[in-house]
Amino acid sequence: MGIIEIERKFSVRHLPDGLNNCPQQHIMQGYASIDQDGKEVRLRKNNDSYYLTIKAGSGLLRSEHEVELSAEQFQEL
Repeated sequence: MGIIEIERKFSVRHLPDGLNNCPQQHIMQGYASIDQDGKEVRLRKNNDSYYLTIKAGSGLLRSEHEVELSAEQFQEL
């Protein structure tokens, strides 16, 4: 599935109180490739789901294509 992502980043001075009481997800990710034109290939494990994502472009708007992987495919990559 291809989408256009609007990239936003924020700086915070301190973490809000009670953050440990909020729902949490364990995310592990790494980058297989990053080139000078802004194309990235990322692998991500989010709880028990696995994804390969390709992002392209630069600035605020970037295209993003994501494919769900099996646990075996994720481990192999």
